[in-house]
Amino acid sequence: MKKTLLVGLGYAVFAMVATITMLLWKFPYQDFNFWVLHKVNTPQSPIRLHVDTISPSYLPPGLALGNAIIIPKALQTTFNIPLLKLSLPLGDLVAAHPGIKVGGAIFGGDFSGSLAVDNLTGPEKFYFSLSSDDCDISAIPELEQMLKSKISGLLECDIRLEGRTHPLTVDTGKGNLTLLDAVVDTRMPFLKGGHIPLGKIDLDFTVDGGRINVTQCRFNSKQIKGELAGSIIPGRTLADTSVDLRGTYQIDPSLIDTSHLRDKSIIDLLNKKKKMPLNVTGKLPSLYIGFF
Repeated sequence: MKKTLLVGLGYAVFAMVATITMLLWKFPYQDFNFWVLHKVNTPQSPIRLHVDTISPSYLPPGLALGNAIIIPKALQTTFNIPLLKLSLPLGDLVAAHPGIKVGGAIFGGDFSGSLAVDNLTGPEKFYFSLSSDDCDISAIPELEQMLKSKISGLLECDIRLEGRTHPLTVDTGKGNLTLLDAVVDTRMPFLKGGHIPLGKIDLDFTVDGGRINVTQCRFNSKQIKGELAGSIIPGRTLADTSVDLRGTYQIDPSLIDTSHLRDKSIIDLLNKKKKMPLNVTGKLPSLYIGFF
């Protein structure tokens, strides 16, 4: 009896695997590609998507999108992903909010995430997560245009967001961003060499009602260290985004060309390595950075 049950179970598993394999093999991927692009690239969509090819991905079962180009309308930047994998793990089918998982390589690093939508208990909501490792942010040309300064470093992140899909609104969330070996090249005349070695930048934030609360932003290197806190209010585009971060910093006097400073009290504070106020305020991309 037990042997018969095991044989029957084995045949059932084999049949399921064979069926899934056949569906992945015979699936009309080119037609599906056109359908996906038609559904995603609508005037109401927050992104534009282009995909060269769609093919099966077997482990885990899912789809592999070749040469995917994602353009978030609000960010006004382009993300080129050579291979984007989409999957629906079988274990997620019984989860509270089943959804798809994504993964791939971008900017020399790796990323993974998930997206789930729930419209059973009320207005349609989404649940989004994203994590990344060793992404080189200097490979994002739009970032330099936005900040008016070149910044380099390896980005690691862990982000969780929840919100509504119509209209697209982020209601709650939290996250951490870590930038390793961060260096900012700037045209500020009082900085020797024209760059600031910030070392490690560690930023924690929460989201409440669409407002981003930066609970802490710390940077630390041999030459400079400091911390900031405040808020960021996203606009419909980056140019409408308001930033209000305030804190303090200490900097090695050897990085400063004091001939450009007229206030002797500031020079005295620098020489004594005292904490000084630091403010980052205004709208992107015309931020005001107050060092003294």
